[in-house]
Amino acid sequence: MLTSGVDVERDPLGRGLSLVAARAFAPGEVLLDEPPRFLLVEADDGVDDELLAATCAATGQSAAHELPRTLAAALALWVRLPHAERCAMAELFCKPDDPGLAELCASIAAEVRTRVPRLSHVGEDAGVPPLGDALLVWLLSSHTTACVESGNEGAALFALGHRCNHSCAPNAAYVPAGAHRLRLRALVPIRAGEHIFTSYLRSHELLAPCHVRRALLSARKCFRCVCARCAAADDAEPERALPCACGARAALSAGGAWRCAGCGSVAPPSAEVLARERELCARAARDELHAAELEPGRWTEHWVHCAGAWREAADELRAALAAGDGARARASWPLLVEHFRAAESRHPHARHFVSAHAAEAFACLRAAALADADADAAALACRLCAPYLRALEAEYGVDDVHNAQMRAFCAGRCRACGRPDACAVGAHCAECAAGGAPADCAFLHVGERAEGDAAVPERMGLQMAVGACEGMRVLKAAASGAEVVVVNAAKAC
Repeated sequence: MLTSGVDVERDPLGRGLSLVAARAFAPGEVLLDEPPRFLLVEADDGVDDELLAATCAATGQSAAHELPRTLAAALALWVRLPHAERCAMAELFCKPDDPGLAELCASIAAEVRTRVPRLSHVGEDAGVPPLGDALLVWLLSSHTTACVESGNEGAALFALGHRCNHSCAPNAAYVPAGAHRLRLRALVPIRAGEHIFTSYLRSHELLAPCHVRRALLSARKCFRCVCARCAAADDAEPERALPCACGARAALSAGGAWRCAGCGSVAPPSAEVLARERELCARAARDELHAAELEPGRWTEHWVHCAGAWREAADELRAALAAGDGARARASWPLLVEHFRAAESRHPHARHFVSAHAAEAFACLRAAALADADADAAALACRLCAPYLRALEAEYGVDDVHNAQMRAFCAGRCRACGRPDACAVGAHCAECAAGGAPADCAFLHVGERAEGDAAVPERMGLQMAVGACEGMRVLKAAASGAEVVVVNAAKAC
């Protein structure tokens, strides 16, 4: 179902057809709610042993691997479809920038044909694309879906949903809508005539610099990203910053040199640093990097530190909750603060980049607060996660059960001590207010400010200073006296 106000037009950058807003949309509005055009359900994909064995042999992967099962299921569906339906699937085909994937799929299809005799003539009738193209459609255009009622996951092709092109600064996001439907929601205000973009990357991967994002998209979707954010990053990548001798940070600038934002010095990066950076970037993109493995202080302003801090904090929180170890859970809190500080200081108006992290952090901290009656955990849950509630509601809806749980938990809870006796979200209890608690959250700024004609989120960086830039600021985490040292704090918002 195409909602009124959304059209399909040719993309000006040559990316095929694209979804375009014919009217203005507010954050959280549903742009598209669509049933699948073609569906493969995990519990009933029609894949027999012969077909699965053939795709395993053709891909060189075992049956436990996702790739041969996906390809085998797609081929099984292709065999069952009548001629007209195969032609309809062909209309969803989009040739990748990299011809290598097309050649690979063609070779896989050819080998499967030889191993499964009943496929020898499938796809040879006029007007129907070859089997290799059918595989490409599923690899490049399918979406993972779920059915709440049956609990079955699946993969599906959507007639309109796959027309939404990628951007590393998306203005919309897909969310499962039950019964294997796909729902597209606006993340930010969208003007009439504006192209609608979603992200083909995982949300936290949007924190990575341009060269990493492009490498991930090339490997998974076989195209080079030319979105506005990547085009701007061709000149500089501020996410790749290292400490300078003056105490400020040096970011990678045009020409491959590191330019310091403090003293202005320019120096070429050493081969050792670049080699180490390549290793860390690759591992961080695979979610295998831990903050403890970074050289102390060297990568503090680099995106890999943000990725590593989250990975270690999340792992420690989960393990501590499972073991009922409150002290271990508290030890991970400074890493949580550091992760959100780094993410927010670089992308102050893109809360959805780490909204999934905020939701997971809230779930863990809330569990700790309720299990141990831990007011500090409750306070940290509110401080870190409540500012993301608006972004989560825009992405998943106000009625989402997890969003409702977060709002109910934060409502009326003091943002300084965590006690549930303040008058409103973001407020302080009488005792903390009398003691001089800051007007804003000690970790994040909350609310919105007007900028031009559009309301945009308040800058989300930590409250480093008031009215001036400080060289160093020690922030007290609500974690049993733990301290997080933040070097070269930015100016206060």
